[in-house]
Amino acid sequence: MTDFVGELTKRLLIEAGIESGMRVLDVGCGQGDVSLLVAGLVGERGKALGVDRDARAVVAAGERARALGLANASFAEANLTALPAEYGGFDAIVGRRVLMYQPDAAAAIKHLVPALEPGGVMFFLEHDATVVPTSKAPLLLHERVHHWIWETVRREGANIHMGAELRSSLARAAWRWSRCELRQSCKRQSSIIPSAISFVRSLLESSSRVLRKRMKSQSRLLTSGSLRNERRRMRLISARLFSALGRENLRDEFRTSNHPLDLAAAIMEGLIAAANQRQC
Repeated sequence: MTDFVGELTKRLLIEAGIESGMRVLDVGCGQGDVSLLVAGLVGERGKALGVDRDARAVVAAGERARALGLANASFAEANLTALPAEYGGFDAIVGRRVLMYQPDAAAAIKHLVPALEPGGVMFFLEHDATVVPTSKAPLLLHERVHHWIWETVRREGANIHMGAELRSSLARAAWRWSRCELRQSCKRQSSIIPSAISFVRSLLESSSRVLRKRMKSQSRLLTSGSLRNERRRMRLISARLFSALGRENLRDEFRTSNHPLDLAAAIMEGLIAAANQRQC
């Protein structure tokens, strides 16, 4: 499956001037997707350092780098607003979907400037829900699913209009930028659907961890009978939805699921698949 987001990020990194031999800091690196792209671009003479405040993500990123044999990629647990001085200066600082989760994007940028060498590059790729989806024809189901995705992101605490506000954030940080662009990337629906499903699943997995913690803390209030009833209710909902969408075959794949979020993922996949079929 084509990694649409990865291809876009790599292309924009190259356009921003990330090249062989550079020392690059990736802030809010998560599990290292952007850091690994950077490591490939800077080569053996360069260095990619990814930092994130989530220790588990940092460990996972390091394992991925070792599996790929990327000795020039390293990871550390740190907050982008309090970078250790020993990290030194960088030729470039990059981030993807990072500023949108900061309470004050301009303040975050100001914290990063001292870590950048004179003449260095600062690159941020921020998503935005302001002008999408766009279509001449009404795509009601697509718009509904699109709303669900962005509403989930908003409830995570993100600024879903960060892309459009990036220029003003740079200005408030007194950063002299050479280029700030707002782009809308267009892809055939059939090629973006797998990415949408993957994105929704990642959100569901994250929500699942939160729910499991809450269920554990409230275990005295939950009985095995209430859990069985909840799962039975979710299976009934999914069966009705799959039947209405003409996707009865998907129902069997999730009949034995032991967690309601697995069923929610199946429902979302069925909705997106149906939208794709009806609009081709």
